[in-house]
Amino acid sequence: MDFNTSRARYRVGHRKVYQTSTANKEKRDKSCCNYYNFNQSFYCNTSTNFEIGESITDAQSPNEFATAHNAAVAGATIAVETLIKLKSWHMPKNQKITRISGWLSATKVKTTTIALAKWVPDESSASAVTPSAIHEWTVTTSSADADVVERIKETVIDTADVNEGDMLFFMIKADDTGNTFVNLTVEYTDR
Repeated sequence: MDFNTSRARYRVGHRKVYQTSTANKEKRDKSCCNYYNFNQSFYCNTSTNFEIGESITDAQSPNEFATAHNAAVAGATIAVETLIKLKSWHMPKNQKITRISGWLSATKVKTTTIALAKWVPDESSASAVTPSAIHEWTVTTSSADADVVERIKETVIDTADVNEGDMLFFMIKADDTGNTFVNLTVEYTDR
């Protein structure tokens, strides 16, 4: 039996269990959380503007933040073509963000501000979009050694509700130059 056949049978069996047991399915749905893992490295070359991810092209890394945006998340518009190329994710249904967790390190002692932002695509318009902040927080590194990590554990989210179709992405800025590395996970549940 090959892997694909085995996997297909597992999926059918998995569905069948929940079809015959409605109580178990409802219990599982209410307690289930979804996760989005987000790994990127950042180089902040300014102390006032948020940086957004590079466009996905051969010459640039989508894992590097080096495109200046604005001092505030909603401070300027961004072309849809730029936004659609960012490392981001689409919300498939209405969700509530319950936690953002992960780790951060840097090559300098500095305060880094991270923002989880969103933009809402509009298929009837080609106009630039103003992103909005879902949650913004700061992390201060205690060492200039990138091997020393700082814990990120955000559980009170400013604007926790996100809607089907929203596109989520991260922005970052720091009060000093140098490399910052971050690994984040966003947890969300149905609402």
